[in-house]
Amino acid sequence: DTLRKLVRDATGKRQLIAFIIVDGVSGLGLKKLNQQGSDGGGGAEKGRAKRKSILEVQKVEFGAAGSSQSTAPELKMSPYMDGFPFPFYAVVQDVDGLPAVLGDALRQWFEIVSSE
Repeated sequence: DTLRKLVRDATGKRQLIAFIIVDGVSGLGLKKLNQQGSDGGGGAEKGRAKRKSILEVQKVEFGAAGSSQSTAPELKMSPYMDGFPFPFYAVVQDVDGLPAVLGDALRQWFEIVSSE
């Protein structure tokens, strides 16, 4: 709640807080090494767990008991990004597209500010 209030205050002052999430590029350097054959056979990535995208991550919340007979709290799972506190964010899955995403974010922000 504190973070949401700070973001709202900044937006009221016409400050842009854009949260850029670079997703799905954790193994990029290793893949390039493997393609060039520099790591001696591609063993660097063996055994590494495949990372999930931020869009696949779930958050867990415990609510009130589900029924009158059960005292255990109800377990609720929902996508993490559904409750993301930043109103302006972009998920970039290809680093090559980062400049275009930043340019679009700035263009949209200028449109919002100029329309007020």
